[in-house]
Amino acid sequence: MIEVGECTEDIESVITKEQVKITEIIEESEKKLITEEGEKPESVVVIDDFHKHIKNTIKEQVKVIKTTVEESSTDNVVSKPIDFEVIETTLKETVTAYVTETKEVCDHKHITDITVVVEEKPVKVIEEKIITKKSSSVKKPASEIIVTEERYIHRDFDIISTDEVFSDDELCKHDSSHNVEVIVEETDLENLETNPSKVIENIKKSEVFTVEVVDQPKTTTVVSIVKSIDDTADVVSRWFSRLTYKINTMIEVGECTEDIESVITKEQVKITEIIEESEKKLITEEGEKPESVVVIDDFHKHIKNTIKEQVKVIKTTVEESSTDNVVSKPIDFEVIETTLKETVTAYVTETKDVCDHKHITDITVVVEEKPKCTVDVIVREIKSETVVPVNPTITDRSVVTQSRSVTVVESIEEIRPKVEKFTTSVVDATQSKLDKWYDSFFCRIRTATAESGSTSNDDIKILIGEATEEVSLIISEAKKSIKFETYLSENVDKQTLVVVKSAEKDVKQSLNGILSIITQQIATVQNVVCSADINTVNDKVAAIEVQSRHRTQVALKSTKETTIVSSFEGKTVSWIETAKFPASFKDVKVFAFDLIDTAVDYRTSIRLAWLKIIRKKTRSKAVNSINIDKFIRRWYRIYVQVRTRSELHVNDSELLLSALRSTLIEYSIETEFSVVELDALCSAWFKLQLYEDSAASIRKVKKLEGMYAVSISHTFNIRTMMDLARSGCLCWHAQFTADMFAACSRVNGTNAAETVISKTATLLGLNNASELAIVSSNRELLEVAKLQGSKTVYIDRYSPIPSEAIEEHDIQFDALDTFAESFEAFHESNTISNKVEVPVTKTWFQRVVSTVADTAESVTDMIIG
Repeated sequence: MIEVGECTEDIESVITKEQVKITEIIEESEKKLITEEGEKPESVVVIDDFHKHIKNTIKEQVKVIKTTVEESSTDNVVSKPIDFEVIETTLKETVTAYVTETKEVCDHKHITDITVVVEEKPVKVIEEKIITKKSSSVKKPASEIIVTEERYIHRDFDIISTDEVFSDDELCKHDSSHNVEVIVEETDLENLETNPSKVIENIKKSEVFTVEVVDQPKTTTVVSIVKSIDDTADVVSRWFSRLTYKINTMIEVGECTEDIESVITKEQVKITEIIEESEKKLITEEGEKPESVVVIDDFHKHIKNTIKEQVKVIKTTVEESSTDNVVSKPIDFEVIETTLKETVTAYVTETKDVCDHKHITDITVVVEEKPKCTVDVIVREIKSETVVPVNPTITDRSVVTQSRSVTVVESIEEIRPKVEKFTTSVVDATQSKLDKWYDSFFCRIRTATAESGSTSNDDIKILIGEATEEVSLIISEAKKSIKFETYLSENVDKQTLVVVKSAEKDVKQSLNGILSIITQQIATVQNVVCSADINTVNDKVAAIEVQSRHRTQVALKSTKETTIVSSFEGKTVSWIETAKFPASFKDVKVFAFDLIDTAVDYRTSIRLAWLKIIRKKTRSKAVNSINIDKFIRRWYRIYVQVRTRSELHVNDSELLLSALRSTLIEYSIETEFSVVELDALCSAWFKLQLYEDSAASIRKVKKLEGMYAVSISHTFNIRTMMDLARSGCLCWHAQFTADMFAACSRVNGTNAAETVISKTATLLGLNNASELAIVSSNRELLEVAKLQGSKTVYIDRYSPIPSEAIEEHDIQFDALDTFAESFEAFHESNTISNKVEVPVTKTWFQRVVSTVADTAESVTDMIIG
């Protein structure tokens, strides 16, 4: 779409549609899980959790894709193709991690199998009563005869006549010399949907029918032969990409060589069937084939032979790469892919040349080749039903319809859009009321200050009190109208009821948060009006109005777009109060992020890599008995010590391996791991996962006017930082590491931390160190930064924030989202008005946290295939 110049909106629309498709595929898989009434079996719970994780991962990566497209566009057009390799790698690794983790859960809980629906036949079939006269000529599709699901049982029927059309392989006509009745029993009604030819055959055997078989004429179209050739080549290219990806995914999760080769064979059969299906659509009369068909046939034969040859090469490569029936690491298929593409391209070019030489431009293909059958079927009522005549003014027609009470069990998927639509309407109505309230409130404030020149505190308190009551009433009315249970039937299942009640609670909590934001701003207005100079009060009030309206709009938008979605996806939504930044941060121009335990979650990332390897070491008590988290933290501490003693030019991979060996010796398990396994563990450090809030928080800082976000490290070299930035899709404004300033450290005799902080400020061209703020979870690094005059932000994700401030750093947070939201409010207050200083106030924001456990593999083939 980019190459043909499609606009950004159209590209994003396609992205959204594709997201809906894959979500529907996964949800279709969920519907096949067998669950009895009552508590779900553990196997279903595990798979449900896995599906939720996969859908969340897809949602997150789609956001990244949309952001990438948006950031790459200029004037609503993306000028050149985007490299999605980083995003693709992230998705693959995340899915693989969930697969591995879920397998561990299954192993631990001894879950080996799960029951699924293979074919979901109609719950109940109710026979319809249809009465017709020979003069009738109303056409209805065959499907109108059958009711397949209880929820669709209530339906009115027109007459079925002798002209009734059924899709099947033969044409049937009854003898029109007399009226006929054919009773289709309940089993046949089922078959009429699942196997119509069988029912038609039974009808034809009836004595009252004269059967005449006729050929249905073929529906054809003319297509460009060049397009047909290009389409085939494109199908082969996409098939190969899927195949190689599927092979490497199976390798990563430890599948055996036989299973991989089996998948390769199945995929070869699939692509061959696709090509042969295309061949069947070519129109050929009896006798000699037209030249266009001969040319395409030759092209298809060449392509099938090429696929056959390359499949052999792939199987040989897999076999040669395996040891003990397992391939230890992903295979690079670049050479094979290049050969395939070059060969196919050569055949495409050769075939097009032949077409040009023989002046062949088009080819005729079959669009639809399905015979139709006509049959007069009267389904006679067996059970008594209500008879309702059709409009008596219409002659020669009479219709009998039936109705029956049914029990409908609504699903979460059916209720969710209703809840979302209702919430949107409530939020929009609340937004409208608040807009009018804002107009009234700030008008009264300006009038009060203008009339009296200096409004008394008592008058302002009365005005503020009235305004607070008014806005509280608006929010209270909105909360009272939030009653999602009105959308539930009496037969709703317990799980749906819990989800809907949770969503209702989250929306009401969100409205409470909005009220807190507004009342905080009202209090600020009171303080400003009562204490500010009369010459500046109007400017300050105007600035507060802009700020308050903006925060309220953002919170309301989040309520209708995020809260409901999060609740239905099994996430927890909480409102977090921001912190007040010190005034000294107004001079900060650059935030430098130290990654470990701040932006990247090395503990979880390495733990997943560890679990993937030790799942094959079930017999080793020493390996399985250690505390994984302590082991990982110890490994990192030893690495830092080794890095401090080593030359800065030494690769991180060498030092990570050395530190790992030392840690294994400490735990007396140094003989339990192979060289390949040690390499795999070390490699995980270059693809560390981000914390859930990292990417959004860093983007928020980057988007603030005049602000820059860079990454720094005194423990990793620049190559490692580049790998981490690529793995996490973190588009830093710049990156700075100790090895970049190795010469400076030697000359000045400074350590890595001192050098990287001081030289970062210098290279950024800052006027003084206070314009640089270091964001880190490393207290020692923050100490160094403070000594050099930089501002310090301490991120402590693993312990509660102390009640009293710590002198070692300027401000402390429990996560990056609180930091980013707090600084955004601070920055907004400092930039919203150039005339006066506006008081910085606290605000609230929504934190969405996933509550589902890590989970299973059943959807993997579907996602990658």
